[in-house]
Amino acid sequence: LGDLSDAVRRKGLRMGFYYSLYEWYNPLWLYNKPRYVREHMFPQFKDLVTHYKPAIIFSDGEWEMTSADWHSPELLAWLFNESPVKDEVVVDDRWGSDTRHKHGGYWTTEYTAGMSGVDHPWEESRGMGVSYGYNRAEDLNIYHTGRELVFILVDTVSRGGNLLLDIGPRADGMIPVVMEERLTQMGDWLK
Repeated sequence: LGDLSDAVRRKGLRMGFYYSLYEWYNPLWLYNKPRYVREHMFPQFKDLVTHYKPAIIFSDGEWEMTSADWHSPELLAWLFNESPVKDEVVVDDRWGSDTRHKHGGYWTTEYTAGMSGVDHPWEESRGMGVSYGYNRAEDLNIYHTGRELVFILVDTVSRGGNLLLDIGPRADGMIPVVMEERLTQMGDWLK
């Protein structure tokens, strides 16, 4: 993360991180959720923020527990009052099953038409097909066409939203050709 963060900042951009509150196969998560939050998630989150100083944090995986169970108020109090990014960091609304579209610097939707008529920053999050990241079992005909992706972008932005379009590298680090083609098509339209 350090090399990537440095490269992004050298280009004058702000670095953002996806952070999953839970880890699907972590034994502590599976067998002792309160201990997982206290002994694993909190230290890991603080280490990530302290060492890599993200400007944006897209938290996810909140749905199984409330913000109180995640101890999100305590974690966010540290983030906004004591962390090295306290004056600039922006977070989403995924900090507990009770926080979506209620708290956060921006609200999130996922694989929907987004939001309308809200006076709060929001972001539609989706993949190019039906999976986040790279899924080698995903048929090419499931991927949106370049034209469809442009339509999604225009529709989202026209209603005041931001489009977070997920791409995922293969195991060798390469961006799959279909994703590269769709990004190029969108880029050509944007020019």
